[in-house]
Amino acid sequence: MKEIEIFSDGACSGNPGPGGWGAILRFKGIEKELSGGEEETTNNRMELLAVINALEKLKAELHKMEIRHELTDDKQEKGELEVRMDSLSSVIE
Repeated sequence: MKEIEIFSDGACSGNPGPGGWGAILRFKGIEKELSGGEEETTNNRMELLAVINALEKLKAELHKMEIRHELTDDKQEKGELEVRMDSLSSVIE
C-alpha cells in the first residue's frame, strides 16, 4: 500500500474575514505544495478546504486515512468532540 502524507492548515484574519489555506503532500520524499484563499471566509472553512484540496489531488485509491489535529485529538480524548454538520455525521464518529 502506498503511503502519502498530507500536512494542512488554514487561517483567517477575523472570523469571517480574508483567509487562506495550504497543504503539503509528501510521497517517497517528494513534496507538492498547494495553497489558496478567499476574501471573505471563516477559519473552519479554510482548514477544511486545505484537506479537501489535498485529497482531490490524490491519484491513487484511498485505503486508509488518519487525521491528526491537536484540537480534535484533545477533545476526542476528553469525549467532547461534537459533529455539527449533518453531512459529516455519517462519516465521523
